Amino acid sequence: TTNKRNTPATTTGGVEYMDTSSHAGSQDDGNTNNDSSSLKCRRQKRLERNRESARLSRRRRKHYLEVLEERVAQLSKEMDAGRRWHVSQAVTQVAQKRLQALQQQQQQQQAAT
Repeated sequence: TTNKRNTPATTTGGVEYMDTSSHAGSQDDGNTNNDSSSLKCRRQKRLERNRESARLSRRRRKHYLEVLEERVAQLSKEMDAGRRWHVSQAVTQVAQKRLQALQQQQQQQQAAT
C-alpha cells in the first residue's frame, strides 16, 4: 500500500494541483498522464468560460454606455429647450419693462408741461 497525505492546493500559472503522494514513484505513468490531461482540459474549460464572461461583460458595458449616451442626449435637449424658454421669457419681460418705463417717462413729461 502507498501512504497518501493531503497537502494544500498549490497554484502555478493559474493551474491548481495537489501533491498527494508520499514519495516520488508512487503513481504510474498512466495516472499522471490522465491527471495532466484532466488539468489541461479543466484549464481550457475555465479559460473558455472566462472568455465568454469577458465577452458578456464587454457587451453589457457597451449597452450601458449606449443607454447613458441616449440619456445625456435627451437631457441636453431638455436643457436647451428650458434655456430657450427662459430666454424668451426674459426677453418678453425686458420688453414689457421698457414699455412701462417709456410710458412712465411720457406721463411725467406730459404732467410737467
